[in-house]
Amino acid sequence: MAQETIKITQTKGEFLELLKGLWSASHLKGKKLSVLINDNATLIRNLLDNLLWVNPSDEFAAIARQISRLQKAKEDGWEAKVIELEDANKDIIDARNTQIANMKKALEEEATLELKLIPDELFTDEVTANILFSLDSIVKK
Repeated sequence: MAQETIKITQTKGEFLELLKGLWSASHLKGKKLSVLINDNATLIRNLLDNLLWVNPSDEFAAIARQISRLQKAKEDGWEAKVIELEDANKDIIDARNTQIANMKKALEEEATLELKLIPDELFTDEVTANILFSLDSIVKK
């Protein structure tokens, strides 16, 4: 018997949420269920690959750590030091803000994927309503 599929069109952000749901269900037992979770997660990861690895530059990460240390220490004049750091590194911070804005815009783009339906009888008693809710679009009832 051929595996039933469903064609889903939604934003990449919604696919990201579905991927999170699949990850949350990855601890559930059962070979068939595990294969379907893995297959669907792989399809979504491939769609989102360029978005999942949008990391800050090393320079930005170093600045963020410095600012965080200043904020936690709350020593006299820390706020002025933060402003000074931000002003001195405006280009790096602006580049990160642009990167984040581009990622948010990309998450709003629509995409279509053909995913494998997961028969609800494959879920064991350990499944939670939260998992079922997050996977609702690909669970065959």
